[in-house]
Amino acid sequence: MKILQFTVDCPYPPVSGAEIRNAANARALTALGEVLTVSFTGGPAPSPPPNIRHRIIEAARGRGPWQKRSAHPTVHLIPADELAEAAAIWKNFAPDLVVVEDIALSQLLALAPELGGRTVVDLHNIDSRTLADRIGALSLWQRLRRFREHRAKIAQAREADILAAKTADQVWVCSEADRATLALGPA
Repeated sequence: MKILQFTVDCPYPPVSGAEIRNAANARALTALGEVLTVSFTGGPAPSPPPNIRHRIIEAARGRGPWQKRSAHPTVHLIPADELAEAAAIWKNFAPDLVVVEDIALSQLLALAPELGGRTVVDLHNIDSRTLADRIGALSLWQRLRRFREHRAKIAQAREADILAAKTADQVWVCSEADRATLALGPA
């Protein structure tokens, strides 16, 4: 079995919580077959674990963090050149399974009907809930001053979570509480 894993950051060596999870997923997936991890930021992995190959999206090199380039609160709106490169890698590798790590890269799920392979989206967090919690932690004045903007951002994030869950063949979450939150519908 061939497994293609898309990550925002290079998970080798793992440093952050997301990288630790992505690296652990890749190691676990090697039990099923050949794993190719493709990252949108960072450089090539200096030494990926055995049985895992790593590539980066060359078109993304030198661009700033996606959070500063994307109008969407939780999804990286992937530029056409980066999306084309990801599609070419997907097509050439011809995976049986594609794991999209995090809602940020959920736009890649739209490639599945054309390129094939079962898809999994790993929602490390329910990002619409995380965004709502961050907004809820603001002072009352900050929340009220941008009430409509905050409400729109939470709705956008929630729609992205729901669309990713509907588009992927399978959804991975961290807990049963997250699974229940995802199933509840709009926040």
